[in-house]
Amino acid sequence: MSGELVAVKTFKVKSENDKLKQSFEAELKAGSSGLEHDNVLSILEGGLLPVMENGKQTSKPIYYLVSKVAENKEAFEFVEAAEGLNGGKEPIARMLIYQLLSAVDYIHGKGLTHRDIKLENCFLDKDCVLKLADFGLAKMCTGNEVLKTNIGTPQYMAPEIGY
Repeated sequence: MSGELVAVKTFKVKSENDKLKQSFEAELKAGSSGLEHDNVLSILEGGLLPVMENGKQTSKPIYYLVSKVAENKEAFEFVEAAEGLNGGKEPIARMLIYQLLSAVDYIHGKGLTHRDIKLENCFLDKDCVLKLADFGLAKMCTGNEVLKTNIGTPQYMAPEIGY
């Protein structure tokens, strides 16, 4: 035991075709692809946890992911608490945008697309360093492959997509 604080994300999957299972598998695959960057939240391990009672499995197993912890808050909560990032807060906005772009450039260089970038999927560590997380919709791409599936959070999509 290292004594390091970690975060555990659980997925209660109801069936083999459950979207949560697909999300877990995508996130585990992305995390297992060796993502090591200051602005990407690292996945340490993932797996299946059987729910047992009296030596027998009592329900569907729970899938889990263990990641490094971002001690501070979600970036959305940070921006909300600051009442936005305008009115003299542009240096903070520039810093967060730079860190997010650095993370995106890094994962794209690894052939990975996130497909659900939003403030709710970015966290801040104890030093207020942004960490891109939640790779549940991520996909590995090769070359100049164009992804055509409408995916992500509808409220954040451009109106012309027509989700």
